[in-house]
Amino acid sequence: MDNELHTFVLSFGLRNENTNKFLRRIDVVMPTNSLTGPFWASTRPIEPVLDKVLEMSGLTREARPISAPDPDPQVITLFANMIFLAIGEGESTLDFYHLPPREVHLAKTQKADIQLKAIVRVILSSTLTKHFFNSLRPYAEGASDSALAVERNTRAARSR
Repeated sequence: MDNELHTFVLSFGLRNENTNKFLRRIDVVMPTNSLTGPFWASTRPIEPVLDKVLEMSGLTREARPISAPDPDPQVITLFANMIFLAIGEGESTLDFYHLPPREVHLAKTQKADIQLKAIVRVILSSTLTKHFFNSLRPYAEGASDSALAVERNTRAARSR
């Protein structure tokens, strides 16, 4: 997470089994509020289903430790602000999209259709999807706690 830019960088790729370093990877940059807000909220009913899939398949819910990626000038970096998640038996799909602000503006002002721009599809094992949820949880739940505190403070200030 980059606190100054309010973004997450999600890295996906093939790792060397011996060194746990990426052999090849792509990075997807997402705004923090997109990842910890709407996306996180949409995963709350999905996570219990994922847990059952992992339990029924005998897969572990724990992924081995994953080290942070090394800087690499050859990495492809993409920007997305929406994710669609689908889970299956043993694998999950993350579809990353970019919803351009121009399209949102035109939809509001001219009642135009919004064109989502597909960025990339990432296929993960269910174990890695669970690891992704577990890694994101402290940020997402902390963000919702912060939002609740701001809302409470705002209500308190209005009632004075």
